[in-house]
Amino acid sequence: MFVSEVISLAARPPFDFAKSHDFLGGFAPSEGGQEITDGTLTKALRVYGQTLVFRARQSSAWTGIDVTLHSDAPLAENIQQAALNRIANFLSLDDDLAPLYVASEEDPAFAPVVAGLYATIRCALRRRSKISSGRCFRHETATAMQSRRRNAC
Repeated sequence: MFVSEVISLAARPPFDFAKSHDFLGGFAPSEGGQEITDGTLTKALRVYGQTLVFRARQSSAWTGIDVTLHSDAPLAENIQQAALNRIANFLSLDDDLAPLYVASEEDPAFAPVVAGLYATIRCALRRRSKISSGRCFRHETATAMQSRRRNAC
């Protein structure tokens, strides 16, 4: 059995592997297509005629995912790269949601939905431009919770 070294794949902020992990765990159409356990996603792929399995988890730096590839034979560079591209696409690592979030702020009906679901969006965008602080997460989360309480009444 060939096992690759751990390969880090960067994700475009605001990416949260836990949300992808939870979604896949509850998405009935893909049930049985992967194994989802304790913060890890394991899934089989077939790339250029070679079957391989990948195991992914949140990167230790929280900037993407760490992937390990498993195969019966060593992976040629083109197969490894194609597998990594497919994994990145599957998990939407390259999706740029910033324009959606900016547009949502200008939509009175959609803004509270986005604020309620993703209280840390602005923080992630600030982290991306390196003007964040530890208070950002707490402030945005508290703001979203207050908004939900007001809208629940």
